[in-house]
Amino acid sequence: MFFDEAGWGRPAEPAPKRLMTARQERLVMRLVFANLLFMLVAPIGGGTILQAVSTLVSRIGW
Repeated sequence: MFFDEAGWGRPAEPAPKRLMTARQERLVMRLVFANLLFMLVAPIGGGTILQAVSTLVSRIGW
């Protein structure tokens, strides 16, 4: 019986597979950026619309 020390050690683990391609990662980052931008812009736009409606209602005299 011989002991082979040369082949001893942990087997190499396979490289983890990527879940997304580089193009898909860029797309996701763009979507996240757009959503963050809309989260900041939408309340301002909503406030402007409410102000315009309230101005119209006050001028009409309802």
